[in-house]
Amino acid sequence: MRRSRDDSYQDAVEKLKTLLDDSNETTRSGTSLREEEGPLSHNSSLSDELSLDEKKSYASPKLEKLILRRISSSSRIGIGRHRSRRFGESIHNNGRDMFKMNKRHNSWHNLIKFNDENEGSHQTRNGEVYDDVVGLVKKQECYIKQLEGETNFSRDKLNKLLLYTKDLLENKNEQDKSFQTPLMEGLKDTDACNEVIMLHHDLKSSTSTFKLENFALKKKVEAIQESEKLKEQSLRKEISVLSESLNHLRSEFDEVTRRESEAVEQVKRSVEVAEQVRLEKTDLEFEIGQLKLQIERQQARIRSLIEEQVIKSEEERNFAEKKYKNQLTQIKEEFQAQVGESSRIISENEKLKNTQNELGKNLEDRDKLIQNLRSENDKRIADLQLEIVSTETRRQKSDQELALLKLDFESVKHDLKSERSRLDSEVRSYKSRISRTEEMLTLSREENLRNVERNATLEREVNLMKLSHEHSTKDNSSNALLESYVKECDSERRTHRLIVERLEELVRRQSRIIGELKSQCNDLTEKLESISKDKLSVSTERDDLRSRLIFLEKKNSESELQLQKFGSEIQSLQDEIDRKDVEMREMEIERNNFLIDQNHLIDNKFIVKKADKRCRRSLALNSSAITIIKKNQTSSPKRDDFSRK
Repeated sequence: MRRSRDDSYQDAVEKLKTLLDDSNETTRSGTSLREEEGPLSHNSSLSDELSLDEKKSYASPKLEKLILRRISSSSRIGIGRHRSRRFGESIHNNGRDMFKMNKRHNSWHNLIKFNDENEGSHQTRNGEVYDDVVGLVKKQECYIKQLEGETNFSRDKLNKLLLYTKDLLENKNEQDKSFQTPLMEGLKDTDACNEVIMLHHDLKSSTSTFKLENFALKKKVEAIQESEKLKEQSLRKEISVLSESLNHLRSEFDEVTRRESEAVEQVKRSVEVAEQVRLEKTDLEFEIGQLKLQIERQQARIRSLIEEQVIKSEEERNFAEKKYKNQLTQIKEEFQAQVGESSRIISENEKLKNTQNELGKNLEDRDKLIQNLRSENDKRIADLQLEIVSTETRRQKSDQELALLKLDFESVKHDLKSERSRLDSEVRSYKSRISRTEEMLTLSREENLRNVERNATLEREVNLMKLSHEHSTKDNSSNALLESYVKECDSERRTHRLIVERLEELVRRQSRIIGELKSQCNDLTEKLESISKDKLSVSTERDDLRSRLIFLEKKNSESELQLQKFGSEIQSLQDEIDRKDVEMREMEIERNNFLIDQNHLIDNKFIVKKADKRCRRSLALNSSAITIIKKNQTSSPKRDDFSRK
């Protein structure tokens, strides 16, 4: 179907090209200019108008007028007026049918070419296209003038910007030179000198980069001035790039000025900090003098306090010696009692160790049994979990297969419905075309029969006229009339032959189209048969899927029962494990209690040892304190003599 349509469209396009040979150059120039210039694309409807004119030329009613003129010439003669009128009416109706056929958009209707119609339409069409092309060229010239004015304006603007940047750079260099010398002299002793030097180097590098960029900008401007006329559109892009670079330079210049202001502020801050440090230094020196005086006064007070403390320490030493003697007697008595208790505790500890070892052995045996039971339970649980996972995977796979099969079935069903509807619509269209072609065939056959009858009557009349011409003895005027009548009859026969040939061509084309439609109908019937076969296969697959669903549901029910059994077994095993855990906890509590009692005994021993050490340390400290006091008493008169001197 598509190939037949493509062939018919190609034939129609070739015939249209033959009609448009005269106006190809003008239309091509207009379309090329329209494609190149985007904003001047308001004449884009030229090709559409031309195509509409061409369609109108095919649909023009001149064919009717031409046929009716030739028929009217034959109707002037008095012979066979009634038949000629009928023939004229039939051809008039056929001409209207042809006009209606040409108005259609189908490809196989608009295939007739009439050279008599197209000459006048070509002349008017060429004139319209020439006027459109002239208007388009004028608008393009105006657009080019606007572009030239914009380029001149942008060139002047660039020159002004370059002069402004030069002045700014010169002023900046002068300011740097004037600011450099006093700033370096005032910042020799400060820490901000290095930062200012670095900023100066950055300024020099930035000025060099500014100069290089200005030099590059000048080169770009010269290149733009040379290539203005050839590259009008590229000028706007380059101007945008230059404006961005100038904005970038301005931002860098602002950053440099900001850095300079920050450096100046830092210098001011450093000077203020130095002044504050000097003031603080003087304040601290004054405070140090006052503190020295206070220290001397405090030393005198300390000496008096030391003498008082020596007297008090001697009194306390005597009291401490008495108290220490009493404490030693008490400690010795307590120590002897604790030695007896410790011997008793050691014997009990040995007994507890023996019982602990026995309990440890029993616990180890129980631990081994519990571990074995746990390992067996873990193995059983792992096997059950694997079986559960396998059953769940099988179930999921079956569910996925069911879902996929349902989707496939629905998609196939939808495709079948869509194909059936499409095929029904195609069959209807083919039936309507076949009915139309049959009507056209009947009309053409009736016209052929009428033409044959008319040719027979005309031949009969011609023969009668020849016989009358041979046997008549009329005047020369009657002979001239007969000859003119014979010529008119010959011309009518020629016109009838042309019409018959055209009708035969139409009949051939219609027969060819009918053959194509029959082949397409056969293809459709084959497709419908294949679809019915596919439907049967889909129904069988659906039955298989239903049987599979039933089987899988049975398997799922069995697997659920097995899972319930496994769950009951797992719960019983977990109860046993919990019981054994409770027993283990009780054993651990007993063990911890025993260890706590043992730790209490060890702590008591450690406390007794600490008390003995404290008593010995206190005796040593008291003896050392007595010696220090005696030394201080001997050295105090020497210090008084030194302070007096």
